Amino acid sequence: MNDAEAHLLSPYRPPTSYPVTIGTDEAAAWLAGWFALWHPAVLERLRRPPLASSSYDHDQPGEGFVYAVPAGPHLYQPDDWPHRSEQAKAVSFQAETTRTETAEALREAFRLRGLDSPLLQLAPEVAAPFAAVGYGYLIVESLFDAADHEHLLDAEGFWADVLAGVEAVRTGADALPALRLAAEKLRVARETLCSNGFSIVDWVMLKPNADATFVWPESLRRNFPLTVIAPARSWEQLRTNAPERFAEIVAKLPAGLPGTVDLAVGGFAERDDSFLPIESQCWNLSAGRAAVRTLLGDTANRLYGRKRSALHPSLPTWLRHCGFERAVITSFDGSLTPTRNQAVVNWPAPDGKSIDATAKEAQPADDALTFFNLIHTLHQATTNDSYPLVPLLHRGDEPALGYAELAALADLAPAVGEFTSTHRYLEEHNYGDYLGSTTADDYFCDALDDRTTTRKRIDPVSGFAKHLRLRRRLDTAFTLTALHRMLTVPTAADLDLQDELTKQ
Repeated sequence: MNDAEAHLLSPYRPPTSYPVTIGTDEAAAWLAGWFALWHPAVLERLRRPPLASSSYDHDQPGEGFVYAVPAGPHLYQPDDWPHRSEQAKAVSFQAETTRTETAEALREAFRLRGLDSPLLQLAPEVAAPFAAVGYGYLIVESLFDAADHEHLLDAEGFWADVLAGVEAVRTGADALPALRLAAEKLRVARETLCSNGFSIVDWVMLKPNADATFVWPESLRRNFPLTVIAPARSWEQLRTNAPERFAEIVAKLPAGLPGTVDLAVGGFAERDDSFLPIESQCWNLSAGRAAVRTLLGDTANRLYGRKRSALHPSLPTWLRHCGFERAVITSFDGSLTPTRNQAVVNWPAPDGKSIDATAKEAQPADDALTFFNLIHTLHQATTNDSYPLVPLLHRGDEPALGYAELAALADLAPAVGEFTSTHRYLEEHNYGDYLGSTTADDYFCDALDDRTTTRKRIDPVSGFAKHLRLRRRLDTAFTLTALHRMLTVPTAADLDLQDELTKQ
């Protein structure tokens, strides 16, 4: 049995009871160093799982120990620490902000110490599940600390399963069965803290005019549920600009069957609807649903969701009328919404009709701080939510370090949480806060600032008056057409059109 240990030397720790704000690069380097210590080439030398430690505790490096030092500010070390490390035959490397650079630094550190393990040449996809288990170990053990709870993980059994996975890789066998057992032990331990389990939801904000550079999250490849928040026009643009990306979503929506993708549609186009006439708002909702139904079918189009807020007291009634079953009313643009405490809210309109919705704040998936602070996020969700929910927001960029590991861990076992769809979460947990009666003053969206500074419109105010005049002209035309049809004998073409509409 090896007596070596592995330590990540840093003044920072993933926060538990309070969030920590550090540089994004510092958070990425910390995570990269931690994941590197869970490489099979490192694990085969250890007698226990890697630890996050202080530099002060390792002024004298341990014999044969492995040290990861994240790039960025760090605690004081003796000037001759590299020499001491060499004398102790310790392996020390600097963790960079990417997996590739950190893995290369790890291999170089092993080479300088004359250690040539064949496991260092493992393909990244073979080593990745070990990093995922290491991330789960860090989260579960830290959650016990956050709750001031006795650590109930079967540490010996967990470590034995990890080493069994390393041995399987060494002999060319499949390590996943052993790692699944390790992940299951993490799940059992975590359930002593949160028996309801964590629900992780991927929200994807589809960019306007998205092209082939748009990246779907890892969850799509792993067949995890996904929620795409986009107006119908963005879907039409995606089909035109990036048909291969559009086809990837279509493949997850089998005709007539529940798919793994929820479509949260707020209308045909993203407009400042809350300032527009009722007729315009209802048209936008109905036209959006109809367009998405034509493009992708009706199975997954049950959610209301928008990038730019357009909430007001009467909206629940209109959503029900247009066929929406549930809603995402999270403010993505900093708009003011009614105060709520739970992840699920029942949102009523003045006429008594209501809709279940979630207003949970989403964490950006492209920021390493999200996954550095994930333990705090999970702890807060456990404290505040009856059924803890953690939404991750994707905007089409590559996710930060930590997301792939979280997805890979969920593929092994729901050790930390289970990826679910927004509609399923709201369907299964349909009670929480009751918002009660709200007024227009409870909602505020600074549309003027957005129209002026972001979209640089030349008519930030007069555009609303222009829209209203055009709307009234259109309504007048419809009214006169209806009167004309009532007062004249229908033609053969009118009767044929009426029959066709009746069949539809």
